[in-house]
Amino acid sequence: MHYPKLFLAFLATILLYSTAVTPLQAYNNTPFIQRGGFSQNLDLNVVASLFGQSRDLSDFEWRLNDPYNQISNLDLNADNQVDYLRIIERARGNMRLIIIQAVIGPNYFQDIAVIEIYRNRYNKTSIQIIGDPYIYGDNYIVNPYYVYAPVIYNYFWRSRNYNPYYSRYRWGRYPRHYRTWRPRSIQYYNRHVYKHIDRRNRYDRSRVRKNKPNRNIYRGVRRNDYARKHPNRSYNKMQPRTYQQKAHRSKPNHPDKRRNSQQANQTINSKRNRPITHKPRSNKAENQRIQSPRQQTRERERNHQQSYHKNQRDQSTQRHTTQSREIRSTRQQPQSRQQREPRQTRTDRQSDSARSMER
Repeated sequence: MHYPKLFLAFLATILLYSTAVTPLQAYNNTPFIQRGGFSQNLDLNVVASLFGQSRDLSDFEWRLNDPYNQISNLDLNADNQVDYLRIIERARGNMRLIIIQAVIGPNYFQDIAVIEIYRNRYNKTSIQIIGDPYIYGDNYIVNPYYVYAPVIYNYFWRSRNYNPYYSRYRWGRYPRHYRTWRPRSIQYYNRHVYKHIDRRNRYDRSRVRKNKPNRNIYRGVRRNDYARKHPNRSYNKMQPRTYQQKAHRSKPNHPDKRRNSQQANQTINSKRNRPITHKPRSNKAENQRIQSPRQQTRERERNHQQSYHKNQRDQSTQRHTTQSREIRSTRQQPQSRQQREPRQTRTDRQSDSARSMER
């Protein structure tokens, strides 16, 4: 009689345990700490796609930090919570700079990327997203080409008295609907972010900046606090480390190993410089080629045509040479001064006329 009660109690404990520990909570109990390689935790193609979908910079800032979409996966301060990304804008003439900064601590920030927007005199707008050298390495540039002109372009040049956007959020002060989330692995993040990229647009990689703004625009805005504190975690210093270690290990430090390597190089060079004594192989297939009767007739006709055209060319050249020789021989050459007849004087003319009268 007690078996049904025990079975029901066992089912109840299983249900309570399954509802108490969800897969998400079990995942959150194992923190994912990022140790370098921050460039893979914020895809700039997604940033470009979100920028084209935004109405203004406040909307763009909310899209970057939306806890439902979870576009960012950056955790620079290693507190097991994704850092908040704030937006700061600087304007000068037809140039607009949108700086994306990570809020790491109280008065502690790090630049992530810069969006450069420029409008020329023909009202044509160009945009580039440039990653910070500390996070993405040198010359990491994305050139987005939108199918339709984004609405946010009209936001920058709507009036002459334009006030640049400056985020009012900082450490401990976030939007009302904002909540933090924990970073995921890079494999999961790449699969998750792929859904948020607008595939109608084109995102090209480049290493050349279209417009180089004046450095004074960045004055008082750029923050590289994390880079100054941890200079060895930059992209350029984290990537080539394995290559340097392998190259160092491959060198023969022991004298015996060095001697053996030198002997091996000498034998290889002697084999390379050795003269060739063997005869080149003859192609027996070409020498012993068997042709069908049709192929023999075609080859005979081809040889006949070639000999005929060759004879025609030789005759034409011979005819041309004979004609040129005849022309040269018939051409009168100018006589020299000694061969010319002397001029008749006046007395000679009178004597000639007298002789004609006597006749």
